[in-house]
This record gives sequence, C-alpha cells and structure tokens, in this order.
Amino acid sequence: MERQVILVVGATGVGKTGIAVEVAERLGTEIVSADSRQLYRGLDVGSAKPTADERRRAPHRLVDVLDPDEYYNVAMYERDALREIDDLFAEGKTPIVVGGSGLYVQAVVEGMFDAPDADPAYRAELERVRREEGAERAHQMLAEVDPSSAEAIPPGNFKRVVRALEVYRATGKSIRVLREEYRRGDDYAFRTFGLTMDRAELYRRVERRVDAMLRSGMIEETERALRAGYDPSVNALNALGYPHVIAHLRGEISLERAAELMKRDTRRFVKRQTTWFKRDKRIEWLPVGSEEERRAATEKIFGAAGGD
Repeated sequence: MERQVILVVGATGVGKTGIAVEVAERLGTEIVSADSRQLYRGLDVGSAKPTADERRRAPHRLVDVLDPDEYYNVAMYERDALREIDDLFAEGKTPIVVGGSGLYVQAVVEGMFDAPDADPAYRAELERVRREEGAERAHQMLAEVDPSSAEAIPPGNFKRVVRALEVYRATGKSIRVLREEYRRGDDYAFRTFGLTMDRAELYRRVERRVDAMLRSGMIEETERALRAGYDPSVNALNALGYPHVIAHLRGEISLERAAELMKRDTRRFVKRQTTWFKRDKRIEWLPVGSEEERRAATEKIFGAAGGD
C-alpha cells in the first residue's frame, strides 16, 4: 500500500510556512524542510527560518542540522529527508514536506542518481577559474561539454555549475541525462501543492521581507558567522543576500545598495523558482493572494492530508 506524502512548494515569500504550519498543527504531524538554506545553524534571519512559535506549533525536521562550513549535497538531502519521512510514518503521522528548493523537492519525489563524490582538487581549480576569470568562464566551460545543463543553470549559480562540471568529468554524461535515467523504487504516493499569487504582489512581499531581515538581525548574524571564522565562500554564506551583506560589512557598498541588490536578486530567484515549478505538471496550483484564498488553500491541503 502506498504511503501518502504531502508537499507544499512555491516561490520565496509566497507563504508556504504559514499554511503548512497550520495544517501540520491541526493534523498533529511535523514538517520536513526542503530548503537548502535552513539546514545551517546560526543563519536564521537571512534564511527566513520558521519562528520559534511556528516550530513549537509544528516541529520542523532538517532545520539547524549543519554548521555553515559542512559539505552537503542533494543526494545527502534525499537520504536524510526519506529517513525523516519514514520515521514520521512509523509514528503514524502524515509527512508534510515544505520548501522552495526545486532540486530538494525533486530529490524527494523522484530520487537522485548515484552521483560521484566531490572532487576537491577539481573544485579548487574551478574556484581559481572563478577568481581569475570570473564565474562566467566556468559556465562557458560547462556549455562546451554539457550544453543542456548550461542552458538550465544560470551563470551566477556557481555551485550548480561546479557540480555539473564535476559530474561530467567523472562520468562523461550530462547531469541532466543521469537524472532522467534514474528511477527510484519506493511505495510513496506524493501529492504536491504549489502556492501562487500575482507576481507584482509577490515582488512587493519579498522586498518588504528584505527590509525586515536587515532590520531584524541579518547584519549581526553575518558578523557573528565571520567572527566565528567561517570563510565567506562557504555555501551557507553564498546563499541569497549574505554576499551583499558581507560586501557592506567590508565597506565595499552602502547598506542601501546592499538592500537594493538583495531585492533585485530575490526577484530574480523568485522568477527562477516559479519557472522551475511550473514545468512540473504534477503540481496542483492554489492561489493565495487574498485571505479568503489562503483559507481555501489551507483547507484543501488539510483535506488532502487526511484531515476531517
């Protein structure tokens, strides 16, 4: 018998956490995070982690499980997320997976191929390329050997560019081809709900969120991470917004300019997230632009999860 897993996905700022917490609280279950930024301890404001009250109402798994400099990849996330899902089933609870990291959601639903291990020497070489020639050169290198992946990965997403190059170097195959060839055997039945609203309103929401983050401690938490000795190049500090705060702390840009760049990059990120999820025809889209729509979406997801 298939075991049902509920997923709640959508762009940054659309309100996934609020709805998922309400559903999970009413069901007496827990949330498995599918957010690549919320894994890291100490980086709470900039990653928009659920609040203490939200985590009290609905415990969140795979939040605050790594130090900022710990290596982690999507295959490791698949392993950890499925373990948490199985644990919740063992406790008689319906798992609710929530997040906007498309690859993490894909890993839960479809599984990831048995990827080659990281190659530190090759990564160091690509980091040298980025320092000396720019991230665009690494993207050009990918386009030369794996044009389909290069088309799908923005030049600015250096982490994904590196991984695609690394996989091609080790296997001679495109990372996209390897993903398409892989099929995981399991007994999960996934039902995925995507939350959506007018793009202009979503942009206004994320811009307000950036202002709130900067007022609420993002600068201070970035300072703490740097004082603790974490290199600015670690993945956790390359997450959306932190590089601009670091540039401000170094005196390279004003706080106002940092905020402008964070808003610009967040809008771009929202656009990429939306494009990613819209490709998945299995997703049931629910509008949440008004309070009435939000309540209707909550009831829809609650009912699908087995709520009375």
